[in-house]
Amino acid sequence: MSRIKKIGEILIEQGLVTRRQLRFALKTQIKTARFMGIIPPKNKSINDRVTAVTSPLKYKILVITASLLLCILALVYLDYLPFLKNIDRKIYSGLLNAEHTFRKLPAAINDIVIVGIDNETVENMPYRWPYPRTDTATVIENLKKARPLAIGIDLAYFGKTTPADDDLLKQAFNSNKVILAATISEYGYLAIPDDLLLGDKTTYGITTKLQDEDGIIRRNLIYLVSKKKKQEGFLSWEMQILKSIKGIDPASITEKLNTITFKNKFGEKWDVPVDPIGKSFLIHFRAHTKDFKNISFYQALKGNFDPRLIKNKIVLIGVLPALFQDIHNTSFGFLPGVVLNANALLALYTHDFLIRIPKPIKRIVVIIGVTLASIFLLFLSPPGAAIMITLEICLFFILSYILLVSGYAWNYSAFPGIVIICPLLAKTLLNRKFLDFIIKMWSNIGGE
Repeated sequence: MSRIKKIGEILIEQGLVTRRQLRFALKTQIKTARFMGIIPPKNKSINDRVTAVTSPLKYKILVITASLLLCILALVYLDYLPFLKNIDRKIYSGLLNAEHTFRKLPAAINDIVIVGIDNETVENMPYRWPYPRTDTATVIENLKKARPLAIGIDLAYFGKTTPADDDLLKQAFNSNKVILAATISEYGYLAIPDDLLLGDKTTYGITTKLQDEDGIIRRNLIYLVSKKKKQEGFLSWEMQILKSIKGIDPASITEKLNTITFKNKFGEKWDVPVDPIGKSFLIHFRAHTKDFKNISFYQALKGNFDPRLIKNKIVLIGVLPALFQDIHNTSFGFLPGVVLNANALLALYTHDFLIRIPKPIKRIVVIIGVTLASIFLLFLSPPGAAIMITLEICLFFILSYILLVSGYAWNYSAFPGIVIICPLLAKTLLNRKFLDFIIKMWSNIGGE
């Protein structure tokens, strides 16, 4: 080796090679000699190499880096991991129910009265579904006498019965205060009440709700635009009711970014945050069936109710028992259709909307959470790390609840799972045995 070095010095002096070129040539020669078995490998054991890698500072940096890589991988593929998405949805539902438990109901809930086809109605009017149209007409006329603000009818009326019954129902419907339900079929067709039931003053709106890919209802339409006639818009049932009681001007509806804005003739303005996937907003569920004032359909038919409960109120007519199969899976649990619609109406009526927190912000928070959890795991004792990570997750839930109450939907609740799994998985994988295995494999293929 001394001779090689002497020759190298001569070559440098003559300007035939540089020191960098000579150093690279010598390094290559040594690697080749070791590979051919001409000279033995470095006198450094596998254990020494593991120790070098697992020195306190290097090891901690390695684990934190691995945790962040796993975190980024989980965030990228979150939409493709059903179990993480299910965790996210369940926790979001839990936050909504927690808000219902600990937060006072809005005062405006007293402005909505549900006239329900309930168990009392079924017991007193058995084996008659659908009920005769004369019964519905009688109920509407009885309610009109109490002077409500509006009557929303969440029942389907299609086809003919008898001319007398149909004409009687048409007369009951023919009012600016009565809003009928239209639906969208599974094939995309708009089903509206039969023309023979529609008077000059009769209005209707779309009650069909948008299901997410998991079959759960979280959103409500503002309006639907016809594909053939883009200028032809169909307001939702809730918007039609709002139009009736607040004097909404449909011509004032404008779209800007992810917001739909409209106003009434009194200057009241609504800025509704909508999803990019449709003219819909995230429903801020606040109330279950029992939270609304209820009057039995049978009581309304007999006129056996206090008119003061109805005066200057919004009346919604619909079915309540599950036997009518008008039950929907929502982020607030299973709700009858009329109660689901009542929650959507309540949100519009009180300007109580939920704004989705942008995904980049949510991802940054998760990455910060994983970094902190990794530091706790590496620098604290196991009990101390467990306590700090638990406190971190509790803080996340508290902040999520505060955000929800403030009108921000943090439906990215897979945070706890990612924060716990990523650091633990990184530390488990990067243990001494695993590193020993990796270095042995590298040595066997000729690595240093």
